[in-house]
Amino acid sequence: MSRARANDEAPMVDAHVERIADLMADGAWGPVAEASMAMNAGVARGTVRKWAAMAGRLLRLTMDESKTEERRARNLATLDAVVAAAFQAGDFKATVSAVAEQNRLLGLVVQKHEVQAMTAEEADRLIAEAKKL
Repeated sequence: MSRARANDEAPMVDAHVERIADLMADGAWGPVAEASMAMNAGVARGTVRKWAAMAGRLLRLTMDESKTEERRARNLATLDAVVAAAFQAGDFKATVSAVAEQNRLLGLVVQKHEVQAMTAEEADRLIAEAKKL
């Protein structure tokens, strides 16, 4: 490819990279979007993967805290809608999963606790030991 042709195509590549970065930031980038972009742009999927790599680097270099917070808020709002819809549909497994994801985004990690059965005597002994501390 000649240098003149490469320079003519650069703005188009930049536009594709920017579009991919936006899709990535919104969580909408994946194999389906990749295939669609390849078909619409008339290029091989390998070319789109190269653009996606550039978009990923661009995102890492330009991501500032305000945009991160904006995206987090958008994701939380989406999860609120998912929780409501899943709960209304009676899909409690999806409801719990969405709430867990909300907690993860908010930094509220739910600890898993181990439950152990014991006799009353063992419980009394543990309580007595705890009171000594």
